[in-house]
Amino acid sequence: MVGGEDIVLLNRVNNKGMKTLTIEIVSPPDKENLVAEIWQDDQMIVEINQEKGTLELEIYINKTSKIKLEFNDFIDTLKKAKKILSGG
Repeated sequence: MVGGEDIVLLNRVNNKGMKTLTIEIVSPPDKENLVAEIWQDDQMIVEINQEKGTLELEIYINKTSKIKLEFNDFIDTLKKAKKILSGG
């Protein structure tokens, strides 16, 4: 729903007690484009936006601190770490 809010629930609760993650697609007043917010229970932990023409990831450390990363670089790094840890 462009201009409104779409909420997509990801069923990520597992036997190890992982918390539920949800994605909310929102149109914040301070952004030109839609934003994907990733929430863990009642705390927003990641925002994915495309304000600079490329996907940018903002990881929220707490309510006042965040880390900004280029989305594709971060995903590539995660894939490399997974490959190393899985012995591949």
